[in-house]
Amino acid sequence: MTEPKHKNLTKLTKVDSRLSVASSRDSNTIDPLFSPKSPTVTSDVFMLPNENQSVNNQESGNKFFNCLCSLRVSTLIILILTFTLMLMIFVVIISSIFATSFSELEKKDVSNTSKRIMKSLKDALDSIYKVLYPYSAWDDTFYATENVVNRGYKEDWDVLNEFMDVNFAEDVMSSIDINFATLYSLNGTILSYRTSLNAELDLTLFNNFPYFHLIKDTTSAFEKLGGILFDKLSNQMMLYVITPVTLANPVETSDKIGWLFFGKYVSEKFMNDIADSVQCCVSFHILKDLNDEIVNKFKDTSEIINGTVPDINSMIWKNNEVFGYDILTKTELSKRHCGVLDKNLNGSIITEQRYATYQYVTDTLGNNLFISRVDIPRSVYFVGLQSLLLAIFLLFGVCLFSTFVVIIFIERRVLSRIIKLTNRIQQITVMNDSKQRIEKDNSFDELGNVVININRMLDALDNLLEQSKEQQVIKKLFERIAQVEETTKNILNGIKDVVLTVDLNGNILFANTSFYDQFGFKNSEIEGVHNVSVCDIFPELLNTINNLSNSKLDEIYNKNPTVEKKKELIGQILISLADNNFHLLRASARKKNEHIEFECLFTKSKVVISNVDTKVYVVVARKISNRFSQNSSSTNIQSSHSEESEEMENMLNEFDKMLLDIKEREKFKEYCKQERSEENILFIEQVLEYKQLKQPHERMIKQEYIVNNFLLNNSLNISSDLMNREVVRIQKGLGQIDLFDQLLVFVQTVVCKDTFMRYKQQQHDLMYL
Repeated sequence: MTEPKHKNLTKLTKVDSRLSVASSRDSNTIDPLFSPKSPTVTSDVFMLPNENQSVNNQESGNKFFNCLCSLRVSTLIILILTFTLMLMIFVVIISSIFATSFSELEKKDVSNTSKRIMKSLKDALDSIYKVLYPYSAWDDTFYATENVVNRGYKEDWDVLNEFMDVNFAEDVMSSIDINFATLYSLNGTILSYRTSLNAELDLTLFNNFPYFHLIKDTTSAFEKLGGILFDKLSNQMMLYVITPVTLANPVETSDKIGWLFFGKYVSEKFMNDIADSVQCCVSFHILKDLNDEIVNKFKDTSEIINGTVPDINSMIWKNNEVFGYDILTKTELSKRHCGVLDKNLNGSIITEQRYATYQYVTDTLGNNLFISRVDIPRSVYFVGLQSLLLAIFLLFGVCLFSTFVVIIFIERRVLSRIIKLTNRIQQITVMNDSKQRIEKDNSFDELGNVVININRMLDALDNLLEQSKEQQVIKKLFERIAQVEETTKNILNGIKDVVLTVDLNGNILFANTSFYDQFGFKNSEIEGVHNVSVCDIFPELLNTINNLSNSKLDEIYNKNPTVEKKKELIGQILISLADNNFHLLRASARKKNEHIEFECLFTKSKVVISNVDTKVYVVVARKISNRFSQNSSSTNIQSSHSEESEEMENMLNEFDKMLLDIKEREKFKEYCKQERSEENILFIEQVLEYKQLKQPHERMIKQEYIVNNFLLNNSLNISSDLMNREVVRIQKGLGQIDLFDQLLVFVQTVVCKDTFMRYKQQQHDLMYL
């Protein structure tokens, strides 16, 4: 077994002291080698260079470690780390906020730009309508068409063709910026058409105009239809507007004679114009162009996402929302138009990072026709990034300055004063003088209060040192009192005679074990309760009260006094019985259902109860015979009780053996834990540990632990009334070794009757499985 550390330290101290004495003794003796006549030789001569270097390294390492552990350095490190961590957290938070905020801002900005592109397409359709309407609502157009539709003579066709040649000549169509002008009858038949110089006509497209059915059944003479369609011949998209051919002032639906169609290609010039109007770069990617990179990129979404539906009759287009965002990083892009922003390169080359959005656009029937890509420069994002970097730089400067200010303040107001306080405490410790005190400064802050509190602590230590001897004496006195009380109680409990302590009113204050065994009472019913009178034990005392003269009874009470009133006269009877003679009294053992005769000796005495001297009577009763026998039925009941008692006794013996076997006890504890009744066995273990303690003050500490953890929270499986009585009785105890015996027996009985019995049955069943 290893010795305790303090013993080892003591041995080392003794060895060091012996070595120091020997060294001092050797220093006083002069070695001939180092005599004045001999050459002077230093101790370094005998130290190897490696050893000297290792010692120096160790000392420097200790100094460096002490420097790191100093309050100044640790405070500086903590402040730097704290401000660095705060700066990093700020950067992370602000960066995340910046990334989210500016990303949403960019998305919103480019989305609005894409919507402005749609607004430009709507404006283009409106401009075509403004050019078309004067021709469709013109009497010349109406009558020329009416003659062809109603009569169809050759001269009528010549008039119509002449009308078309004059009004839709190539120079005229170029001036009004359209590429197609087609005249339809009401049933959709082409009557005449004209194209511009740079346009070719796809007759299949116009002979079977796919959107004609949307307006041919209308009853309004002012109906118009406009949108975007795809021309397969030229492989281009076309803006178109179609309106009914009517008189200048139509009155009825019958005034509508045909349809006039104007179409305009989405050309390079047109794309640059709308890019100029919105101040962005735009490109249209036709879904039928399978070689287009953008089309292939979003080919899986073309059938899922509903595109924007151009409608000349509405200011708000249906599904006018973007479906994708992207950051353009390529240096070359096709089909991109930026207008005057980049005339030389025509938008094909990117010189800066840009943010783009994508939006599907449908034809009039709602089928996705092309993807509109709009991109804008990321100027807002980079301005925000510059602002963020500036804020981080400023914050770093503020943190650096704050760190410097805080370090200076802590050094002057805290660290220097703490070091001074520590040095003074070390001086007092070295001097080993508790009378010394720390000098007070003129500050009234927390450190000033620390100095005051330390001085108060030193004052309290002086008082404790003076009181320590008294406390040691009081401790020994309490131990002796507890030992004497325990010895006295053991002696009284070892006597077979009944010993009672009775107050002047006849209430029983104390009873020994023999009384409880013979009369069947419990300790909780006697001690601390004072509800049991000596008349309840010896009923003949009431008869003695009846022997008093009637005049005396009449004087105190009226005639025929009650039993309760007679008990109040027991004090007078006890005075007469305290004559140092034995008195023959018959006792009633209520719990055992028998009557016993005792020889009783009453003695007057004095005890201290609640720090007050109290006069009492000590009753010593010796059993002499049993005068009354029980009937046959009572005998049977007693025999059955004895059998149950014997069975219970055997169960208790087995329980005691189980407690002595550590393995078996752990198995039983595990079983109790499964049964959710672990508190009882834990209580029994704690009480057994309590009874093994030798010193009363150790038992008092254990007593408080048991009361707080098991009794006050009523974790044991006993009634509340019994628990309350036991708590009151045990809390009055002073570490007596048998303080918990009564409650221990009760808990053991409960465990044996319930949990332990089921445990034994389980073990028996497992044995025969």
